[in-house]
Amino acid sequence: MAKDPEVPGAKAVAQSLAFSLQQCAPDERLLLYRLARAGLTKFSPWSAAALLDTGTAEAGRMLERMSHRFLVTYLHEASGFDRYQIHDRVRDTLLRAQPESLGVPETERPRWSEDEIGTAVDRLLGAFARMAETAARDAAPHEGGFDSPLPLSGEGNGGGAGDEDLTGGTAPGTAPDDPFSWLESEHRGFEVCFRWTDPREEDRRSPAHGWRLRRAFTVLSRTGRTRWGAVHETTRQASELALEIANPFAYGVAMLDRAEAAGGQGDHDSGYERALTALHVLEQLDPPVDPRWLARAHRAVGVNLYRRGDLDDGRAEIERAERIFATDDDPWWHVRTLGNLAEVDRFQGHLERAHTWLSRAELRLGDSPGSAEQRARVQLQRGEVLRLRGYTLNAWFVLSDGLDQLTRTPKENWYRARYLRSLGQLSVSELNSEAGVCELLLDPQRARERRQLSERDPMWPRWQRSRVEGLFIDLSRSGGEQRGGPGANPAGRPGEHYGDPLVYARRCVEPGPPRGSLLGLLNRRSLIRDEWRPDRQIERLREAERVFEEIGDDWGRWRTCLVLGQALMARSSHQGKEEFLRAAEGFRELGDKWWHARAHRMAADSLQRADRLVEAEELALVAVEGYRGLQHRSGHLRAKLLHAEIVTRRDWLEAMRTLLEAEDLAQEGVRLGVVPGSLLVKVQDMLRVVEHGSGSATHHVPPRRSGGAAQDSGGSATESGTTAPR
Repeated sequence: MAKDPEVPGAKAVAQSLAFSLQQCAPDERLLLYRLARAGLTKFSPWSAAALLDTGTAEAGRMLERMSHRFLVTYLHEASGFDRYQIHDRVRDTLLRAQPESLGVPETERPRWSEDEIGTAVDRLLGAFARMAETAARDAAPHEGGFDSPLPLSGEGNGGGAGDEDLTGGTAPGTAPDDPFSWLESEHRGFEVCFRWTDPREEDRRSPAHGWRLRRAFTVLSRTGRTRWGAVHETTRQASELALEIANPFAYGVAMLDRAEAAGGQGDHDSGYERALTALHVLEQLDPPVDPRWLARAHRAVGVNLYRRGDLDDGRAEIERAERIFATDDDPWWHVRTLGNLAEVDRFQGHLERAHTWLSRAELRLGDSPGSAEQRARVQLQRGEVLRLRGYTLNAWFVLSDGLDQLTRTPKENWYRARYLRSLGQLSVSELNSEAGVCELLLDPQRARERRQLSERDPMWPRWQRSRVEGLFIDLSRSGGEQRGGPGANPAGRPGEHYGDPLVYARRCVEPGPPRGSLLGLLNRRSLIRDEWRPDRQIERLREAERVFEEIGDDWGRWRTCLVLGQALMARSSHQGKEEFLRAAEGFRELGDKWWHARAHRMAADSLQRADRLVEAEELALVAVEGYRGLQHRSGHLRAKLLHAEIVTRRDWLEAMRTLLEAEDLAQEGVRLGVVPGSLLVKVQDMLRVVEHGSGSATHHVPPRRSGGAAQDSGGSATESGTTAPR
């Protein structure tokens, strides 16, 4: 190389770079230049190898040598790969300079040409796509397990020879140790690749690679429940790239991803339209696509329908999906779809049927490995259904055990927030009451009281045991596995098993660890009650809202805000309304009409209980009007009932008119099978009360142990990840 070249930039940096380049081998100089031109600032040897068209090990040795010359910096090891960074001034100088001004020999300059840069970038895109697809397969085997051809590097449906799709091929070098950590470490690399394949740019490279990268990024982000905002843009671009490469299957999958992304953030109108488009495209493919892709599209149509308030039509679509997944033996998606059916039943008030769906889902899971996420979701739903059925203490143990089993990894933050929110919804008074029933039977400190009751009535121990056993209908094995390993019993005592109703009851009186004082040692029995104090419940809800906000889940945040409003108003009649209205506005901005109406109904119910009737009536009317435009008879009925209950004290005739309309609506819904009979009974009972001039509203308390329709003001939705699914 020529000595003392004139290099643009700061003189000291230019001289240092010129000297260092003279010490480099030709391939090392070229690698630095291609890294700068590609836009990579932080990278691993495998991406450097792709740019240089060499082996990963050789690229690693080059980077190590250049780090000794301070041209690149070794950062750390992440997800099984060494990470390097090119210095900003080195990169900037390489980008501004011409090869000849850097003293690059003329014989080397052809490899520094624009055409060679384009070819190198194409190799980088291919390597990045294969690595991302490998990570996506490891993170979510259910996403790419249908063996359907995905778009390759050529045009049309067939793609190009020699490239691999999401269901085959190998990534360069070793696969990432942890797909989600790898996503975090390489998110800048994804952004670089997205810029090179941006469908809006005329000089974009390889649209097929662009589609594959965005599909893998979507799968990783959705499974890890992160980068929600970025997923909206990447799925949109993926659909544009699929049209450009004229691959109908790729377009159908991209629209399905867009539907799930929109629905996961509360935009269910857009989610429904995109899912319907995906279904139409996938149904037209010849040869036919794997039927499980059609089932996924039916499920997405149904989920978005019911979450925008059309529960009746949504159920029909989800049932179609469930039949396909059951027939084609896809356990992951079958369990997910059974959970969706349970959600629909929960919102319509068919709580026993919802519990049955979840029991089927748990049986389907069995002891299969790799189902931790599904198990967490099913256990969460079980706890929520138990709460609505009136088994509050049972719900506490199911949910708290589920929360204990979650790890602190980022991908489980979403589930952690969901569990915290569900625990925060449980009634403190009901928890204390049910715990008292258990303590009376089992607490050693109440032995004298038991003896007195038994002397008075020899049948008392049997009756009391029956009362305790009646508090628990869902006896999860998960608590036992968490405490004592697979096959262990929840309490960890010999001779007990997870089917013993007293297992949870005994946990109410188990001594906990001492608090560091004699008083704490003597009062260890109250530790479990400390966990559900009102201030602890509110702490849980605030933490859940904070987590949802941190991970960018706006829908989950506003849903939690509703529960927080309930908890605050239950503690003080002067608090909570602001949280309700903040949540309602959040749902409106998301375009979620159902939850906008539902938020007003929940607010009106809490205000009525706080005896703030004028405010309650105003919000109840907003809820009635909101439900009127939705295919959600149960919700509409509950809103009308609440309104009638509030106005009974003020205007008897208006209450009667409202209840008569509700009776007609309920009778029709029962005939169609979309309204539980217990809701019709409630309408008729309230009609009789008002008709006979009671003059006061009857606060409905959900019938315990009935499994019928509960007042779902505190009901919980499940996000997609979907469905969040989230």
